[in-house]
Amino acid sequence: MEENLKSGILLTGLRLLYILELLIQKNASKDEVLNFVVEKAKIKNYSKETLKLDINSLIKAGFKIKRKGARENFKYELEQTPKLLKFNKEELETLNFIKNAILEVLDYKEILEVKNFIYSNKEFFENNGHIFDFMGFNKVNSKIIEKAVYLIKTKTPSRIIYSSPKDGRKEFTGFLGEITIRGEKLYLSLYDDLIQKKLSLRLDNIKNIEETNFISKKFENKKEGFRYKITRTYFENNPILKTENLVKIEDDFVEIENIEENEFFVIQRLLTIGKDCVKIYNEKIKEKILKTLNEISRVYQQCQIQ
Repeated sequence: MEENLKSGILLTGLRLLYILELLIQKNASKDEVLNFVVEKAKIKNYSKETLKLDINSLIKAGFKIKRKGARENFKYELEQTPKLLKFNKEELETLNFIKNAILEVLDYKEILEVKNFIYSNKEFFENNGHIFDFMGFNKVNSKIIEKAVYLIKTKTPSRIIYSSPKDGRKEFTGFLGEITIRGEKLYLSLYDDLIQKKLSLRLDNIKNIEETNFISKKFENKKEGFRYKITRTYFENNPILKTENLVKIEDDFVEIENIEENEFFVIQRLLTIGKDCVKIYNEKIKEKILKTLNEISRVYQQCQIQ
């Protein structure tokens, strides 16, 4: 029920944003608006009646939209945009609900599109600071993302300048894999031929990315299944990840398989689950988690001594 509600509100909010995006650019006919929204929101059914309701919602919010005459194909025209939209408490909650749903549901390209639209029209939302909080997406460089997408598409060897919070400036050379969202942050995968290992690099820490003549062996995305058992209470109160599949449900426990190509994200996930993870089947993962927990424990002990 909650997921259906979230999907409905999210879709309505996206439709309104896409209508505004088009009308800010130009006057548009009903068919042009319909086609634009269908393409951007990736929906199959969007009727003229629903479009009319959406236009009326925008007018009630303060946007001055009117229809041109027959000579201009009855196009919609955005005559005036409010300098500042005023939202009541309920509307503010809905706006933030839509923004948070966008971060959960859409892929990174769509999230960046919505973010760029909101930031390009800040005057609409000045009384709602939360709408600008796109978590890790606020820190990424759009030009670096564009370059990464191009290099992935063309399968071109790449050189990355990376600023690690822990190890400082580093360089990596190899073939890029894909851009993924993890914990509301963007990661870029790269197969480093020098160390024969696939890495996941946070995009907001990448300072530069460029083509290189370096010849590297191309890698294949090989995903592995990592199984673990969690408490049924945790499972029933927390949604599983997109990479996770339900294997078996018992009276008190649930077995999950996480299909991943990078064990870093599996370890991160299990640390988040904490004491509700009762069994880890992969010994290598278990050892790395225990090592991480011991390191964290030593840090806290040092803090107490000081």
